[in-house]
Amino acid sequence: GINAEYMGTDILTKMIQEETKKAEGSSPVSASNLPRAAGITDIYNFLQDMRHIVLIDLRGDEEFAKSHIRESFPFGVSSPEIVEQLRVFVREKHEKAITSESKYKQKKIRRYIFVTSKAEGFVPTNSVHFAALDAVLAEKEFDKLYFLRDGFEAFAAKYPFLCLESNVIQNNPGKVESIPEGDSRDILTAGEDTYLYSFCKFPIEVLENELFVGDVFHANNRRQLKDLKIINIFDVSGNCKVEFPEVNYHGVEIDQERDSLNEIDTLCAQIKAEVDAGNKPVLLYCKDGMKAVGIAIAYLMFSRKMDVNRASLIIFSRVSNVEINKKLYTQILIYTPGCAAQFKKL
Repeated sequence: GINAEYMGTDILTKMIQEETKKAEGSSPVSASNLPRAAGITDIYNFLQDMRHIVLIDLRGDEEFAKSHIRESFPFGVSSPEIVEQLRVFVREKHEKAITSESKYKQKKIRRYIFVTSKAEGFVPTNSVHFAALDAVLAEKEFDKLYFLRDGFEAFAAKYPFLCLESNVIQNNPGKVESIPEGDSRDILTAGEDTYLYSFCKFPIEVLENELFVGDVFHANNRRQLKDLKIINIFDVSGNCKVEFPEVNYHGVEIDQERDSLNEIDTLCAQIKAEVDAGNKPVLLYCKDGMKAVGIAIAYLMFSRKMDVNRASLIIFSRVSNVEINKKLYTQILIYTPGCAAQFKKL
């Protein structure tokens, strides 16, 4: 589809002005505040951030009913009623965000994602797309505007567990099939289970199809490991062992209280070897995730030949809801990839 990335600004500005005239009024929409492209992994990670996010689905009503990203707002047609409903939805999300930010001392952020099919793309001169963007901008509470670059189809193919059909609970009244004995889900219907699972917190995918960062909850969630196709898990606390026959467990204790640079380097080499052998994606975890964040930075330095500043920026931008272990990070700051091999030579 046509979007701001593929059109000249002057041409696009003229087309937007024409669309504004059709709307019979002024509009805050301009070529400078159009949404920018975000990949499916970006959107997946935004959903794990647990802070403010508004998804606006611009596909048709039938497509939305069949499947949509959980908690999306359906905006398949442009009418005064739908526009007002969207503005109310945006205000409610904003008010909830204010409460959460105050309660948990979170940094303010307002993110809006426009979802379309891949064939359509985000087209600012499409009357439906324009009306949705106009409604969001009119509320004047936004920081980041995105559209799903590869379309809903690609997102649903990789992350189907984050997508729901309309009326999923009513349409699936039967019991969950093949649940283990004693599993708490035996009190749920299949629809309730699907709905609640879509709101679980999943590990962050810091490197697409390669590396996830999480905590002991993620490592012990067999269902999540299966859905994310994770077959190797690295426990950097060394004492949170997981025993699933289909998953390879690696326990490596990284002690932040002493010099652990050689152990960090050896661990990065082990992860890289598994990745190169095709045994990916990998989950890097510890009890609370704080050490895992630090090792993820070291892994980027090791595998991508990055300096610590660039690697830190990438990881911190993706894992924004977990603090890093500060003592470990002081070691990462002086880490030199390959130091373990050099030490052995000495």
